[in-house]
Parts: sequence; structure tokens; C-alpha cells
Amino acid sequence: MNSRGYFGTAILATVFAHTTVLADDNRVSSVVAKEQHSAAMSNFSIPAGDLQSALLNFSQQVDLQLLYASDLTAGITTQGIQGEYHPQAALELLLAGTGLTYRFTNEHTVTLEKAGESTLPAVEVSANAVPASEQLPMPFNGGQVADGVRLGILGNTDILDAPFSITSYTSKTIEDQQARSVLDVLANQPSVRSASARSNINEDFILRGFPVESQDIALNGMYALMPYFRVPVEMAERVEVFEGPSALLSGMSPGGNIGGSINIVPKRAGDRPVNRFTAQYFSDSVLGGHLDIGRRFGENDEFGARVNGMYRTGDTTVDYQSEEDKLGSVALDYQGDRLRLSADLIYQKQNIDGVVRQFTIAPTVTNLPSPPEGTLSYPGSWTDLAMEDSSGVFRAEFDLSSAVTLYAGAGARASKMDAVAGNPEITGNFGSYTYAPAWQLFDVDSRSYEAGMNSRFATGFVTHQLNISATQVRQNQSLFFYTGFPFQDGTITTSNDTPAPDLAGITVDKNKYVDTKLTSYAIADTLGFMDEKVKLTVGIRQQQVQVQNFNFLTGAPSGDAYDESKPTPVVGLVLKPWSETVSLYASYVEGLS
Repeated sequence: MNSRGYFGTAILATVFAHTTVLADDNRVSSVVAKEQHSAAMSNFSIPAGDLQSALLNFSQQVDLQLLYASDLTAGITTQGIQGEYHPQAALELLLAGTGLTYRFTNEHTVTLEKAGESTLPAVEVSANAVPASEQLPMPFNGGQVADGVRLGILGNTDILDAPFSITSYTSKTIEDQQARSVLDVLANQPSVRSASARSNINEDFILRGFPVESQDIALNGMYALMPYFRVPVEMAERVEVFEGPSALLSGMSPGGNIGGSINIVPKRAGDRPVNRFTAQYFSDSVLGGHLDIGRRFGENDEFGARVNGMYRTGDTTVDYQSEEDKLGSVALDYQGDRLRLSADLIYQKQNIDGVVRQFTIAPTVTNLPSPPEGTLSYPGSWTDLAMEDSSGVFRAEFDLSSAVTLYAGAGARASKMDAVAGNPEITGNFGSYTYAPAWQLFDVDSRSYEAGMNSRFATGFVTHQLNISATQVRQNQSLFFYTGFPFQDGTITTSNDTPAPDLAGITVDKNKYVDTKLTSYAIADTLGFMDEKVKLTVGIRQQQVQVQNFNFLTGAPSGDAYDESKPTPVVGLVLKPWSETVSLYASYVEGLS
């Protein structure tokens, strides 16, 4: 959390056409069905022509029963499909441009009807259906990115219905690229670059030119629940990226970043049992493995459990550096007819011997030296880091009706860091540097709460998706910082193998550092016109920030408490002037710091 005594506001106004033109229109339906993304893909070769014949051909290749009136398809043609698709995506392609839509009435039964016949989209929730807020958008062909993300208060939103720049990376991307942290996944994003080394104390990055801290990454839309210093991805089903200010969507993040927001969607038990073990090897000699197990239980598969465990250890490519990583996560869920519950528990521990820190440049340096070798150990082989995070979150949803859902969530996280390191400063044109070793103990205790309502209704020819939300994040930081060691020096041409500072006799006195409370209330409505070819989103969030800084040497308050409140709006417009596969959008949104 930035402890500055003022609100900073970043504003983003955008007018864009969505850069993803969906020639295949492989998009998710608004129905709440079973986890269609987990279904097997099939190879279809259905020519353009009579829709009735195409549907018959389709039904012979998939485990779905199609129900519709005999005259519904009379005289209608389809563009056909060629290639490998999930069944739900293939059906959408067959119906594209026909004026027909569909809804799942149970796991294996689909009803076809004319688009716009119902005032509200049909929503069928079976006992073993995926919870509404966690019904994931479908992956595109290839399976590495999805066609929508969770937009905070707006819920899951198709990329072609969102007036923002969004990207959703799937677990397939994580597995295919052997990602070890969220930073590896974000390397795919052109607007993101790393702001720290992998073996640094924490992983931060730059998004659209603005710094984003690892503590600002959300879990299912809630802040302060993912590990504080380094975010794992073994337990992630999706890594969702929102580019640009986003205060209205999820509230102000603990670090107050304005470059964008990252959301982690945790894995859930799907329709099919999961038994997966992945062996891992990384240079120089890091060995490990990742175990992923998922099951559903109960008469109607209403109970689910997904367990992920990871362990790896060994020497890295940096001289004198070794690491040990541990991760355990448990995701439990219950899916009833109207009530849905979930719980996520995450534990992570990481040790790095030979941890590195960023270089700074002294004013006396007139020419930057050549970059060092990637194996360079700096500021010394004695540096050491231990990090530990434990978190848990419980969420509940209840359907008052098919059009109104109430939801609430509460979670907590405890983070601890123990580091003996130093920040090297380059002092010479040929790469000499100095540093002051320091011993730092840093604890963060966090609480996160969320409650709200999602509803759908119509006023005449205008449809509405009205959302109301309240959020609160409480975060207490404690710090011990000792710098009474003699200065040392080194050069970037040689790895520094020096003795460790002597910690004996140092009295540890950890005190309060910063107490933060972020509270917000929001309302947003997405209005649909002309069969939702035009969508207008308007909303406002009232954000309150309360911060008290402390002298970490004494624990006494440092200055007056900061307590300010500010409204932050959003206006977004989406137009689909030609077809469902192209949309134009414009938006105004702010970020708070």
C-alpha cells in the first residue's frame, strides 16, 4: 500500500476496435452448463448449406441431444464448420447468423429457439453444474487463451462484450510453457515486462509503463489473498489480465497500482477425474514435481475437491545460488440447485540461498558498464531469503431467482519474510559496486471481504445487467530492519563469494509499520439495445482509504492517520455493427493510488 498522504488518480479513455476478430466465433454461451471447456474436442467437417442437415450431422458426432420445433430450421442455411472444436463452440458456429440460439436444459440436452424469444437468457443450474460466478469462458482453438475474463463487479464477460483490453491465459498455457510463477505467464503479454529478477525477494512487473506489485494480484476478484511476494500458478486455471486503470471493477488494490490488474482463477474439480503428475527439471540442477488430483462426489456430483502439490529444489543457473519451493492448495466446492459454496486454501514456502537484488546507479557513473553474465552472483553468495504464505477464502452464492443472485466472500492471509541481503549500487564506469548488508523481517496479515448482488431484467426493449458490490481489505504490516553491518564492495565481472554477516547478538524487535483499510461500495449497470448489438455500461464506486504509518523502530504512530474517500466512475460502450464476430468499443475508467 502506498503510504503517501493523498489520492492519486489515473484516467484512461479508450476508443478501440477489438483486435481479436473471431473468424471462428468460438465463444461461450450465456447459459450455465457443465464445464464445457473440459469436454473433448472433435474434428468436424460439416459443409455450408441446409441447417437441418448440418444439425443432424452434428448430433451424430457429439454426446448432445438437440430439441427444437420441426419448422424452426425450415429454409435456414448455415456457414458450416471445418476443423477441431469443442461441441459447444461447434454448435455456436453452426447457428451463427441463423437467428437461432440455444440453451442447455441439462448436461446432455440442448434446446434450440429463436434469438430474443425470451426476455431473459435461460439459465439452467443442475446439481452438478459449475457455480455461476465460476463458469469459465471457453478457450479459443488451441486452448491457450479464453474468450473472456472476470471483470470484477461485472462478472464473467466475453471479450467481444467488454469495453476494455483483456486477456485470459488458460492452464494449458501454464503447462505448455512450464511456467513457475505468474511472471512467466505474463511474459506472453506485450504490455508487460519484468521489473525484478526471478531470484529477487519479490516478483514485480511493469504493465503499460506503470509498476504493479505481486501483492496486487487478486484471487477470484478479491485482493490480499494470493501469496504476497511471489504468485504461483500450479493451482491456477486462468491468469486474467486487465490492461489499464480498473478502480471501478474491483476497487483499489493494496499497492494502489494504476497500470492494470491481474486475477487468478483457481482450479476446480471438473466433470472428469484428474490424476496428473508432472516431473520437473530446470538448469542447473533444480528437480521437482507437481501433483494435480481432482474428484467430484455425491449422488449428483455436488461436492468437488481439487488438490495441487508442488516441490522442487536444487542449484539454479546463478553462481552460489540454490532454491527450495513448496506449494500446497486445496479447492473445495458444493454445487446445489440454488446454493453454491467454495473454499480455497493455499500454502507456499520458498527459500533462496544467494538471493539477488536490483542494481542502482550512483550519480558519479558517467557511462554504464556492459551487462554482466546471467550467472553473476551479487551482491554476495551469503544472501539468504525465506518466504512463507498461508491463505484461505470462503465464498457463497445463493439464487433468489433465475435472474437474481446474492454472493459473499471472506478470506485471510498471513505472509512472512526473512531476508539477509543488500542493495548494490554501481559506483564506477567499469562495474564496481558497493552495498550495505541488511537483515529484514517483514510480516503482513490481511483480511479481505466481498458481498454483492447480480441481477438481469428488462425494461421494455432494453436489457439490464445490474450489479451491486461492497468490498473491504484490511492489511497490517510489521517490520524489523537492521543495517549495522560494514559496507562491502564487488564488481559485476566476478561473482561475489564473501562471508555472511554475523547475526549473533542482534536483538530482534519487530514493530508495526503500516495499517491499511480499503473500503468501497459500487453499482454498475450494463444496458443492452437492439438485441444487445449495442451495450452501454455505466457505474460508480465510492472508495475510502484509511492508512496509519508507524515508526518501525519504536512502534509509535508516525504522523496523522490518512482518511480520504473519492468516487470513481466508469462508462463503456460496445457496438457490433456488422456481426457477432466484430465489436467496437470506447471506455472511460480511472485508477486510484
